[in-house]
Amino acid sequence: MEMENVVKSCPQNATEVLESSTRLGCGVDKYGNDQYICVSNRNKTGLVELCYNGVMELIQRGNCLETDGENLYYVDCLGFSSGCPEEDYPSNTIYQYPACQSINTEQKCYLAEFSCPNTTNGVTTGDTTETYKLGLSTILSGYNSTINILETTLPHEDHNATGIIVGSLATVVFITILVLTAVLWKWKRKQKDKEHVPCSGIFLRFCSYYMLLCDILN
Repeated sequence: MEMENVVKSCPQNATEVLESSTRLGCGVDKYGNDQYICVSNRNKTGLVELCYNGVMELIQRGNCLETDGENLYYVDCLGFSSGCPEEDYPSNTIYQYPACQSINTEQKCYLAEFSCPNTTNGVTTGDTTETYKLGLSTILSGYNSTINILETTLPHEDHNATGIIVGSLATVVFITILVLTAVLWKWKRKQKDKEHVPCSGIFLRFCSYYMLLCDILN
């Protein structure tokens, strides 16, 4: 290893990689691959750019890279929420995988890890930190809004019970009135066909009530 620097962010494309490589004076390996690389240090406290003094190896998919200033190390990233390399790649093209270069330097973790807090400042590639913050804030905002809406619109259980009881009683009374009205109407029609109504003896009082009801209905 040689020409090692701690940086705030890593190059995001091939043009920026070439510019950084030229600035550091990096060479090429025996296969003509640029030896510039920018990765996290082993402690995840910062991003390090350097000229690797060796062959730029093919990195197995599912892995990012870290350095201790002397060597490059594989770091399993299959647990990332997104951005983990899905294909093998040359080590000097790691800039194509920003998630491997986006870290939270305070919590010492990759931002793409589910367990990594994304609300604190960290050293990242480009606007990755802001993107993660925005996504988290949007989710939390929508969640809180949903809770507020439910708390505002849902009626109290006591109000529901009272409404049900009142509605049931009103229905029973209405049906009872309809039934009584129908019975009395039919009874009245039958009595009209009779010339006399026997209103003597034990039926006298009943007949009196009946005649009074007939007068009311007429």
